[in-house]
Amino acid sequence: MNSLPPQAVTDRIKRPTMITGSLSGEVLRSIGGLLCQNASMGQRCMDNMMDELEDMGARIYAPETSFDDHNAVQYIRITFFAVTVPFNLLILFTILHSQSLRKKDLHLLLVNLGIAHLISATSAVTRVIGQAVFKGNYTTTRCLALGIPLILGNHCVQIAMTLIGLDRLHQVRHILKSNKTLPRNLYLCAIPLTVAISLIPTGLMFIGTEEEAVNNCQTSGSWTGPFRMYLFVGTLCFAALIWIPGFYIWIIYRKTVKHMKKVPAKSGQPQIPRTFASMAKLFLPLIANYGMLWFVPKMTMLIFMHFDWSSRTTDILQVTSMLTELLATLINVFIYMLNREIQAELKGFFTFMKKKALTHMRFLRCNKKPAVVQVIPMGKIQGAVRA
Repeated sequence: MNSLPPQAVTDRIKRPTMITGSLSGEVLRSIGGLLCQNASMGQRCMDNMMDELEDMGARIYAPETSFDDHNAVQYIRITFFAVTVPFNLLILFTILHSQSLRKKDLHLLLVNLGIAHLISATSAVTRVIGQAVFKGNYTTTRCLALGIPLILGNHCVQIAMTLIGLDRLHQVRHILKSNKTLPRNLYLCAIPLTVAISLIPTGLMFIGTEEEAVNNCQTSGSWTGPFRMYLFVGTLCFAALIWIPGFYIWIIYRKTVKHMKKVPAKSGQPQIPRTFASMAKLFLPLIANYGMLWFVPKMTMLIFMHFDWSSRTTDILQVTSMLTELLATLINVFIYMLNREIQAELKGFFTFMKKKALTHMRFLRCNKKPAVVQVIPMGKIQGAVRA
């Protein structure tokens, strides 16, 4: 009775990662080794048995398709993309088209945040396009390439939110000093600098990866260990830079309100509580929206990945964080509308479009094709009467 050495059993299957179900490659090797341990056929028995077990495992425990590839998820992605992108483009057009809005530094930072959300929103359709192009033939590099808009957009959003927080913090500290304004060139350079800085970690995502075929294409599943740790620490640092100015503004606002209640305002003195309220009315909802729909889902996904949770769970969490990010983008549009100047510009824009549509409809009514009237000469009429 021939007994196969352990090395022969181990070398039989070189692709354990291709079977991701409950019956993994390790289990198949163990079963095949036990069944053929005392068989007289030796290596031939081992080959036939392992082929049958591989086929059985592929049929029964075929690797689950990614949660991203389900049709329902694809429809939700496209729906969110179709809703969020036009609203963001409307806000960007309103700010950039109005000269009075472009003069405000805060509005330029809102444009920066809107562009970041647009980049992030494109990740909703890149997976749909990738599925149509690659047709399930995914590799590690392809999965990472499909996640470029996700990583680039995430970093742009975090940098844009950080710049808004630091700007609001600067305005709060120097609210009574009109000459303490930052150079306008800094705000004009915010958009290209945000994208340029975000390209650095996007490129680092590909360092240290090995090119191999994957059945379940998850962008997060293709990240290396150091890159996951970088995302975890970086997200915490950005959250601190965003939330600290918000808490500081809230504390100063509360103290200022109490002080103004005790001391009557002098003539000509700016209304500090009202100014603080206008800042808080826009900035604090942005922070709350960022925390609930952006930060919490992202950190939950990274924590589950850090503790090597099941790939199915991390796959669902990745899709959930992407959908909540699109929802946060849509909610931010309504937060922008809390700004009175943006409200006035939007109202004027819709009023102009309404008048233009009514004028066009009146023009169409007045230029309808008239009925054809045949004119009969008087000679023919008189001849007909005489006859």
